[in-house]
Amino acid sequence: RKLVAGRIDYFLDSRTGLDHYLSHEFAQYKGQVKILEPPLVTDKLYCAISRKVPNAEQIARDFDAGILKIKENGVYEEILDRHGISH
Repeated sequence: RKLVAGRIDYFLDSRTGLDHYLSHEFAQYKGQVKILEPPLVTDKLYCAISRKVPNAEQIARDFDAGILKIKENGVYEEILDRHGISH
């Protein structure tokens, strides 16, 4: 609200967070906010699995295989679209 009202010029957030805000909480401002490119920082996301968990390595392999499968069959894109996350 402060950005659109001109009270601040910029703010930093993750692209995922910004997409969420502009799709859900502040949808009325979607066309009024400009996203600057390129991003200041691009980080990877990680799924941590404790080594103390039985079969931790197998769980990680299964997770990676599952992500690859849903990316290949289009489900991943559907999930992102459903939650208003750009890709």
